[in-house]
Amino acid sequence: MTGILPVLYLLLIIYAVYANTKDQNKQLIAGGTLANPGDLPHQVLLYYQDPDTLTQKTCGGAMINSQWIMTAAHCFETSTDASKYFVIAGETNIVNKVRHRVTKIVRHPNFIVKQNINDIALAKLDTTLQETSTLKYVNIPNTISNLNTGNLLWISGWGVFMDGTVPNDLYKAQIPLQPQTFCTDYFYAQNYSPSYFICAGDGLGKDSCQGDSGGSIVQKDNINDTRWTSYGITSYGPTGCGDKGSVGAYARVDIHSQWINATALISSASHHISHVTTITLILLCCVILNF
Repeated sequence: MTGILPVLYLLLIIYAVYANTKDQNKQLIAGGTLANPGDLPHQVLLYYQDPDTLTQKTCGGAMINSQWIMTAAHCFETSTDASKYFVIAGETNIVNKVRHRVTKIVRHPNFIVKQNINDIALAKLDTTLQETSTLKYVNIPNTISNLNTGNLLWISGWGVFMDGTVPNDLYKAQIPLQPQTFCTDYFYAQNYSPSYFICAGDGLGKDSCQGDSGGSIVQKDNINDTRWTSYGITSYGPTGCGDKGSVGAYARVDIHSQWINATALISSASHHISHVTTITLILLCCVILNF
């Protein structure tokens, strides 16, 4: 009996190391490969950091124009204080890269936390980012009628390790779109609704996971397109990311196209009008003083 105990102890250590390694690997884009600069140039890292509690959290997102990103509404469940968030854009490796402060957060007004219904949000940056070879805005569709079961879509993200650290490099994976009948049955317990979601995954290990939330699932509608089209936002999935048979649920983007355009464009227009009004008032005052 005495001789068995050291063996059992050794086996427990080996199992603990294996389990920890396995769990850490599942925190990335499961089954993914390293992305090269410019592969998915819409992808951004949304980073939350609370200086008081030292809490850290990451999500993905996509640039939709020069100052706005699109992400998941549940990415802001920890806090809606914009000053605690920043974004890294146009990069695949995030070490020592420029951080852009978030100045405004707009979650969908009808976001339902329990079922992740309308799981979409927009965030405005403090700087204007123009398109380059490694930074592109994502297209916003107004329909998914051109998507067919089996279409191969791309997912990407940095994910998070079990110890809370962020990997340095962007990972990507290509996964097939699943039929809505399958998705409804698979996510029966979550009350999955085809009106709000699409689901995708190969069931063989390629999957999005914790820390990839908010990133877009995309395809190029035409082979010569320089921009990707976002058909969904990484929303939720099973606990075992990348397990055999697992797929992920992605919040549909097309049903929110009007809200996205109105929120991003009206805000920019309001700022412009406010700026112009200020200049007009100053000039008017100068005219009156001259009289």
